[in-house]
Amino acid sequence: MHPSYSMDESQDVNTNYSEYYNNVTLAYQATNLNQILMEAFPGHNFFDLAGFSLGGRIGLALASTYPSKIRKLHLTGVCAERDEYGKLLLVSWKEKLKAYSEFKTEMDTLGNTRLNGDSPQQVWEKFALRPYMWSAVINSYSPSFLISCGSEQVKMWVDRACESNNFYGILSLMDQTHANDIIPSSIKREEEGSSFWQPIAMAKRICSYNGIHMARFNVGSLDVMAPEKEVRRLCEILSTSKLECTQECDEGCIVVYEGCGHAVPMERASQWRKDL
Repeated sequence: MHPSYSMDESQDVNTNYSEYYNNVTLAYQATNLNQILMEAFPGHNFFDLAGFSLGGRIGLALASTYPSKIRKLHLTGVCAERDEYGKLLLVSWKEKLKAYSEFKTEMDTLGNTRLNGDSPQQVWEKFALRPYMWSAVINSYSPSFLISCGSEQVKMWVDRACESNNFYGILSLMDQTHANDIIPSSIKREEEGSSFWQPIAMAKRICSYNGIHMARFNVGSLDVMAPEKEVRRLCEILSTSKLECTQECDEGCIVVYEGCGHAVPMERASQWRKDL
């Protein structure tokens, strides 16, 4: 979702990344994605968009910001609001990430000291994301799927995720796109979904614009990040508008994958692609 970015070897990678990720809000993501679509597909007046997890939120953000440009939405693992477990999960992830951010400050005081042959910067880069990634992977899949894959395979996923993601990018996404997800249900809001970029608020705006023609949801029955109940709730909100549904869907515009976790596209790849 970001324009190309380069830096020479003399630049501090993490310092520049921390500045680079100053704005990764859903408002920015929606605007940037719209620009990408316009440049990649000139002359197209509307699009059918599929999104998984955060990608689904970005899809909602795009549809609520540019309603006339999105014809259909296919959303997987996107819910109206987090339940209490989901909020606790997000809190734990943010605590892990911020603890390692503070650890980075401590590591900086060591200067050029070598630790088992590595610089403090290299040590930090190796371990900063691992606690978060382990938790994210374990909570993204169903227990049966993880067991069937085996511990070595799961560890490889964690290794690859740490290698292909940036600490500051993950921390910025957590802070800027999920800040309102952890508000306890006991705290009353003036209006349900009062945050402008909450999925429930975006869905209501889409309904008021009557821009898209169809919305379809996929969710795993064991999803702890986007629980089935809250996905159904978001589906019902969008269904209040004049949206169409596919005839193949016997239960409205939602498909529930029994025994599946959050990562439906990975656990049930063939079924998910067929629905898409």
